[in-house]
Amino acid sequence: MNQVNAWRNGVVTAYAGSGLVFATWVSRIPAIRDDLELTPGQIGFMLLCMSLGSFISVAASGLIVLRLGSKLTTRVASVVQACGVIVMGLGATVFTDAFVVGAGLVACGAGYRVLEHLLQY
Repeated sequence: MNQVNAWRNGVVTAYAGSGLVFATWVSRIPAIRDDLELTPGQIGFMLLCMSLGSFISVAASGLIVLRLGSKLTTRVASVVQACGVIVMGLGATVFTDAFVVGAGLVACGAGYRVLEHLLQY
């Protein structure tokens, strides 16, 4: 396999994983809302948490890629997203706390935006 195919497969895998993380969160919004008995305003705040993580990482993503390199940045951002999903799940089921779910969303947003920034180029 040549380098172009390996690079293409890596990009496709990163985007697919990131899409699965986002789809997992979106499909669970009604269940999380019901489990935590959230109002529409609180759900809006939770969605804002994901945007907050994205905004924070947009400023730092260029420096992160320069410091870690593209391969390690992709791995770290993927792990951050996965940890964010785990924190969201624990926040919705074990802790039943909207702030824990929000913290997981911040992590997912940050990991997603770093991957998005990296894979644009």
